[in-house]
Amino acid sequence: MSPIARGRGVRCLPKSKDVLTTGLVIVCLTCGVAINVGLGEEPLVVDEATRQAEQLIRQLGAASYELREEAARQLNEMGLDALPALQDAAQHRDLEIRYRVRKLRDSIELIARDRVLIEFLVTGDPALGQLLPGWVRFAEIVGADRPARQLFVDMHQAEPRIMRLTDRSGPELQSVVERRNETFRLRNRRNRDEQMSPATLSVFLFVMLDPACELSVGTRSLTASVIRQPQIISALNQSDDTALRRLMSTWIAKADDVSPTHRIKFAMQYAFRSGVEPAIKMVQTGARANHLEDAILAIGMLGGPEHIDLLVSLLGDSSVLTEKQRSNKTVFSSQVRDVALAVMVYLSGQNPYDYGFTRLRPHSASLFQPNTAGFATDELRARALARWELWTRVQKAQSLPIDATAIEGVPL
Repeated sequence: MSPIARGRGVRCLPKSKDVLTTGLVIVCLTCGVAINVGLGEEPLVVDEATRQAEQLIRQLGAASYELREEAARQLNEMGLDALPALQDAAQHRDLEIRYRVRKLRDSIELIARDRVLIEFLVTGDPALGQLLPGWVRFAEIVGADRPARQLFVDMHQAEPRIMRLTDRSGPELQSVVERRNETFRLRNRRNRDEQMSPATLSVFLFVMLDPACELSVGTRSLTASVIRQPQIISALNQSDDTALRRLMSTWIAKADDVSPTHRIKFAMQYAFRSGVEPAIKMVQTGARANHLEDAILAIGMLGGPEHIDLLVSLLGDSSVLTEKQRSNKTVFSSQVRDVALAVMVYLSGQNPYDYGFTRLRPHSASLFQPNTAGFATDELRARALARWELWTRVQKAQSLPIDATAIEGVPL
């Protein structure tokens, strides 16, 4: 990444006529309007500059190729002074003019945007953030510290066309994201080694967290698969509190249009405590037995004692997860209630082996190895449940307040 992209060695913006000498100019990408938010004395856009830009825009449709190129060159040199006229001409009826105008407009906006982004990265000025597309919602999710601002800047520089639309939501944003996703799909078919950058993945995750933007199953599935690529895992492992981890933590918890099983498995593998949220929803909504096992194990690995009460309702679920037989006789079976009990025992600080879970095996990515929480007979299962009931009653009795009027030596 370039020094500009990382903000290294940048103390302030270049004091160009286009930016600081006229007051700090923000190109408001959400509405395509140049806004002067500084206190400079020199007006940014004057009538003469606008008239000159309009004349050059008309020249973009000249019959002579040389005249069209010269007009484009002069408009580009005018920079921000030409932007209002270019915005007005973005829907010009002449196809040649419309194409050139939009290309020039986008180029000038990107230059202005990069200057503002670097200034924002360095200073963290809230006034600048308010005018940058997507920042307000991004800050609510990730925060506003330097690492958060760095990721936000990286996202804008990696996917400017998408990020400039993130305050609009709706069909326009959806269309741009879907086209970008298709580009990645085509590239992957031609070159399997090509990988999505953490910044681009962050853009996709950010858009997926916008409830007003409904993305296709293909786009959601591609994003879900990319998070397991080596460059993403490397970025996640840099620290326990990177901006990328904060963003991904929210995606795990809130991206309900992505398979909850996929999200909780990823959460368990890379220690995202937010994986408890989709796991809880799976328990509450009654997921299928094999998916329910994933949810229970996620609660055990990522949750705490406060989640024990949620699992109590599963102690009556005898849905079979796996069953082993020998000579037509069941020698071991794992049921949903067995997994729930094993996790409840674990969360309560007890040893599951004391409850007869002799085949239970620890697992680094899912607390216990699936299909190992179970019993050889229903009698052993009943004993384990009875032991839990007894332990629960004892805990409740020990937590009861003592009557202040009790007399020593008198049974309570």
